[in-house]
Parts: sequence; C-alpha cells; structure tokens
Amino acid sequence: MTDQFLTLWKELEDRKNSLYAHALPEHIKPETFLRNCYTFVTDNPDLLKCTRSSLLSSIATLAQIGLPPEGILGNAWIIPFYDKKNKLSNAQVMIGFRGYLALMRRSGLIKTIYSHAVYENDDFDFCLGVHKDLNHRPNTAFGNRGEICGAYTVAHYIKGSFDFDYMYKKEIDDARNGSKLKDGIPWTKYYSEMAKKTSLRRFAKYQTLSPEMNQAISLENEFEKGRISNLEDGIVVSEPVEKVENSSANLNQKFTPQDDEKVVDAEFSEGGGEK
Repeated sequence: MTDQFLTLWKELEDRKNSLYAHALPEHIKPETFLRNCYTFVTDNPDLLKCTRSSLLSSIATLAQIGLPPEGILGNAWIIPFYDKKNKLSNAQVMIGFRGYLALMRRSGLIKTIYSHAVYENDDFDFCLGVHKDLNHRPNTAFGNRGEICGAYTVAHYIKGSFDFDYMYKKEIDDARNGSKLKDGIPWTKYYSEMAKKTSLRRFAKYQTLSPEMNQAISLENEFEKGRISNLEDGIVVSEPVEKVENSSANLNQKFTPQDDEKVVDAEFSEGGGEK
C-alpha cells in the first residue's frame, strides 16, 4: 500500500505545474491543494482501488472548480463507486452543501447566503409578492421539532437587497426521486442536509453564477442520471454506467454533515461585488 501512495504522490507532483497550477484559482496554492488531495486519499485508501484515470480526473476536476477534497469541512469529496457491469471502481467528485455555498459566493454579488431545514413544530411563515418576507423560529425548547416539512435558501446581496426560495417536502422528494442515487447513503442517512442542498441548487437557477458553480451543478446533474462525470478543460465529460453503487460505506461515515442549527461560518458571510 505504501508503494501505491508514493506512486500517487509522484503522479500528482508531475502534474503540479503542467495542470494544477493553471487550473486552480489564485487563492489556492498548488502545493496546498496537492497535500489536501494526498491526505484525503491516504485517509480513504479505498480510492486506490479505483481506476487511476478516474482518480486523477477527479482530482483535476476539483482543481478546476477550486475546492480541495476536505471531509471535515464537507466542501467536496472524492467517492469510489463500483460499476457492476464492468466490474471496476471509479472515482467520482461529489460537491457538498458547504461547497455549494462557497461557489455561490464567487459570483461576487452575494454578501451572505444560508439554507435551513424547516420542521413541523417550528414557527415558520413566508410571504411572496411585492413585499417578500420569511420568518423562521426553530422550536428547540424541548428538542422535538417534529418531521421535516421543507427547506429554504436566503441570499443577501451586496447592494442591500435579498431573495429567498422555499421548497416544500414534496418538491424535495420529487427531486430526490428523479435521481438514481435516491436510495444512497446521503439521502437515507442525511436527509436534512440533502434537503438544504436541493434547496440551494434550485435557488441557484435564478442567480448569476460563477463558472465553477455552473460546472459543479452540471457534474451533479450528470451523476444523478447514472453517468460518471468529470471536467476536461472546463467542459463536463460523462459516460454512462450500467449500475453504480457506493463501494465505501466507511468513507461516507466520515462526512457527518454540520448540525442544521449551526450558524454559517464567516467565510460564507463576506464578499465583494454588486447586484
């Protein structure tokens, strides 16, 4: 196994100047990105069972999007999926909820953005029309908020305006049922996190997006159709897979999502640009 890690590190070093240095955004140093990728693989050795081309393509994809794989932060992950038909494992990029928040901010238009799940015992109401408004007071007094009934995303823009979008649970479930991953670990174990992510993705349809956000959404759209996908020179390239299943339950266990009531970090609450 040690030899495999050393070989991977050499391959990453060989690509540092020719590929990663050109693809990464200015605020991420190639050396830091490579260390993050290498550490991520060593923490999740099942990735070495994937085809080398899919693993290196996934790393290159994350470089182009500008999100290093970091399980603790939940920005982005590389996950092995087993292709039953071809009897091999492929690595696939998955963008987390927090990663989508970071990419939304890159438009330069948003000052603060956040998403929350709504539960049946919460005090919640919203108003559309000329005077849009949304109020949400979570019922946390007795630790019983009831069943989840929806999720929403709110963005406050640099110029002072704001916008929001609310999704009812039925709308969230309709989006889930349209995915080939509807019975996967993210949906079955972390429903509230996926509900927030689904709300954020729909909200993004009506916003001015950074190129990286557009790429991330396209990647996930393809994978939800059952296609292994990566970026090549900024273009989403995908190939159909007969049947894929998550081949690393232990890897998913490490990515425990943030508690829904935690405040969005300051890194998602500051930004530049105008709306």
